[in-house]
Amino acid sequence: MAGLLIRRFGSPGEAGPSEGVAFRTPPGAHVYAPCAGRVLFADPFRSYGRLVILDCGGVLGAMGEAAGEMPVLYVELRRHGTPVDPLPWLRNRG
Repeated sequence: MAGLLIRRFGSPGEAGPSEGVAFRTPPGAHVYAPCAGRVLFADPFRSYGRLVILDCGGVLGAMGEAAGEMPVLYVELRRHGTPVDPLPWLRNRG
């Protein structure tokens, strides 16, 4: 996995405990899905920026540029509507 883990699942945040994990990545880093499936939504969304919701596929895209720093990738996985820790799904994926 390219990137530095900067927020863990359950860590405190402005809106309560984090329901996902965040990585600081190099610009242009490839983003891969952690499981096979289909994309349900891919577009800008509220304050999240670009958001992808998938019913778990292959490469999702590439990281963009961030002004003056490396971009951040936030990953949130849910099972039956409940957030689950994504890190076990992301280990040894590339």
